[in-house]
Amino acid sequence: MLINKKKIRKLITIVLIIFITNNVFARANVISPYKYVDDLLNATDNEISAINALNGNYVCALNDPYQQRYFKANIVKHLNKHVGTITIGSSHFLALSKNDSDIDYYNLAIGAANLKDRLNILGLIELYDVSFDNLIFEIDIPSFIDIAMTESKDYAIFHKYGDYFRDLINETSVATKPELDFNETYVNKFKDYSFWDLKKVYNNFDLPDGTIYYKPDASQYGYSKEFIKETVTTEEFNLQHTSLITETNRLSSLHINEEYKEIIEKIIKYYIKKNVNITLVITPRPPYLFDDCNMASFPLIYEINEFVISLITKYNCNLIGSFNPHDLGIDEDDFMDWLHLEPKVVNEIYWKMP
Repeated sequence: MLINKKKIRKLITIVLIIFITNNVFARANVISPYKYVDDLLNATDNEISAINALNGNYVCALNDPYQQRYFKANIVKHLNKHVGTITIGSSHFLALSKNDSDIDYYNLAIGAANLKDRLNILGLIELYDVSFDNLIFEIDIPSFIDIAMTESKDYAIFHKYGDYFRDLINETSVATKPELDFNETYVNKFKDYSFWDLKKVYNNFDLPDGTIYYKPDASQYGYSKEFIKETVTTEEFNLQHTSLITETNRLSSLHINEEYKEIIEKIIKYYIKKNVNITLVITPRPPYLFDDCNMASFPLIYEINEFVISLITKYNCNLIGSFNPHDLGIDEDDFMDWLHLEPKVVNEIYWKMP
């Protein structure tokens, strides 16, 4: 299968423009069975893709925020009623994958996810009556600033699920269950590109070079440093560096939003009451950002860290990671692009369940 690098570059660029601070790319190597469906009454190609992944296949991943949200929603729709471990987070954790085929684990992280996106996916989990034993929950900077609860019109169908979950954690007596009709609004803007056929399945031996894909645990793979060098120009790469420095410097005068702190604490309390083990994860910023912008001096970083300590103290949560790369012995070589860790580094650091 031939890959048109110009089209892939265009798709990458679209994603970066949508939300510069959240996106991730990766790769893996696991044997899986070759069971699949290629048609299902009233099912979209995205839903069929999710079913095929859950059946043990590798499937094509469209690295587009819209497509990712529908894929992860369809994963939730077809999950078993009880699973072992799930991940909730942003693009920084899209590559977090189980390291043992016997582990009952599913990655529900979403690229460009803000706090509202987390509520949306948790609402779907509740509505589909899925329970779990362990929750890996990302603590990130965007969850505590003004964009945390921004509702994109492109994903409007999902916001009612987040509203429902927020009513649950607020213990609102009028928490009315919304209709589970998200697939009714789905449109695949990339359906005419045959090399992005969502109904096609692969195993780890027949994945074409350059394919971006989901593993059976719904973690996203396919990008690498080499792939970035081939598909993103030096000018584009440098532009992301410059833009991130500018955006990071804007954080220097901000303080933590108390309302968003309260939402996150209520999420933690809700699952503690359900006897769920919670691991909080924080991804480091690259040294060029953390050091050059002097992020250690930001009030916002200090306040988030203090909040995390309070969660650990109150609810006996586990913590892995830090915003400071030096705390983890991380250097520039551990990053795949201008912001995201190499997939192998993500899994080496964060796959440590109690």
